[in-house]
Amino acid sequence: MTSKLTSDEKLAVVQRCNTPFAAEALIILLADHDIPATSESKIAPLSTGKDGGANQLVSVLVRESQLDLARSTIENARSDAAKLDWEDIDVGERTDRVKIKGSSNRQPLWFRTVAILALLGIAGVIFMTIVGLIFNR
Repeated sequence: MTSKLTSDEKLAVVQRCNTPFAAEALIILLADHDIPATSESKIAPLSTGKDGGANQLVSVLVRESQLDLARSTIENARSDAAKLDWEDIDVGERTDRVKIKGSSNRQPLWFRTVAILALLGIAGVIFMTIVGLIFNR
């Protein structure tokens, strides 16, 4: 088993991730292959973030001497993941009763009803204004 990283060792970036979760997943993957890793967060310039906002980049660092091994480990894991046939994998039955909400962002019925009535009212006012302008010539 490989020992933990120390502060005096030369480290190299094996991967930059968009989220801390993705970085942690890589750290766990590398640890499973006896490659110790750590992460370092940096804020990218404002222009590179989503909608022009700041974007947190998380670098996954390994020993410089293990950089090639870490890269090949990550590549092999990605290759293996791409080969998974989810039709052959039994994930089992759910054991909880938690209702899973869909990804739909639908508003409640009362809100949709009020919004439709408001739009119809606005359309009616515009229509009556146009009719009034036509017949008042």
